[in-house]
Amino acid sequence: RGFYETADVRTYDGDGNNTATYEVRQLTTSAAWVREFGSQGALNIGIRRGLGETLVATGDPALPEVSYQIGDVSAALTLDRLDNLYFPRQGYFARIGMLGSRKALGADSNFVQADLDFIGARGFGKHALQYGLRLHSTTSGTAPLQSIYRLGGRGRGIGYRRNELSGQNYAVLIGGYLYELADVMGRSAYFGSTVEFTNAWDQRSQLRLDRSVVNAGVYLGFDSWIGPMLFGYGVRESGDGTLFLEIGQQF
Repeated sequence: RGFYETADVRTYDGDGNNTATYEVRQLTTSAAWVREFGSQGALNIGIRRGLGETLVATGDPALPEVSYQIGDVSAALTLDRLDNLYFPRQGYFARIGMLGSRKALGADSNFVQADLDFIGARGFGKHALQYGLRLHSTTSGTAPLQSIYRLGGRGRGIGYRRNELSGQNYAVLIGGYLYELADVMGRSAYFGSTVEFTNAWDQRSQLRLDRSVVNAGVYLGFDSWIGPMLFGYGVRESGDGTLFLEIGQQF
């Protein structure tokens, strides 16, 4: 399969000010072997080759623009027993994955990333409690700009804007509450809130819970005909916060 992707990658200073925006463009081709386990799980093993470039869209024009090559292999095991990936009320979702970028496959650099994601939910009538953990780490080498982890938004630091946090490693501990407000022509509307311990680090030795930032947020959600929609407000322990509108974003 072939893909052409573009994305805006923003960088921020320590005060949350946008210092630059990069436009990342990449063209890739990939092949994968998938083994499904009924409707509740899958094992995916893939290989990818491609090229891309990062262009400075806003910011200091002296910032470097880079062309790069992609060559990696990946594997992921997924178990999905959630009733809804966007507004979970019952069940669990777990994913373990690994990606290896190798010069032998045409990449510019060697690095390895390992990912663990878990989200669980338990419903009580119109109420539901949610809990989760994300642990993502560059276990070998150094990931380049286009491959570093980026956080922000519900489930990834609700007190930050999307892509406001970045690093070679990150961890998120999540606790959430969901209440079904109403049923609108067969589609549900929700009130939700989360508390999240979030941070990103460049050195794995810095992965400590006591260095995490506490985030909290509330939102209104609607499982609409065009996709899940959320509107809310998140704040982090420094007192800085952000309004957000998300469409089609999984928990």
